[in-house]
Amino acid sequence: METYHTWTRLFELQRYYSWIIDRFHLSTQAYQLRQRRKLFDFRWLEQRILPVGLSIGSGHAIACFFPSG
Repeated sequence: METYHTWTRLFELQRYYSWIIDRFHLSTQAYQLRQRRKLFDFRWLEQRILPVGLSIGSGHAIACFFPSG
């Protein structure tokens, strides 16, 4: 989780560069849930990136693809 705290702080400091890694935690969450059946709570992160304009409701597209097999 420390990595996510660090990235979030960078987003807060560098608002105009944060779009490059938008939604990084959702892919992590999807992978962990599928591979390890573990669900991480990233609500704290959503709250912190809301002022930066990167919330789920901000209109950014989200797509998760899982290979079959």
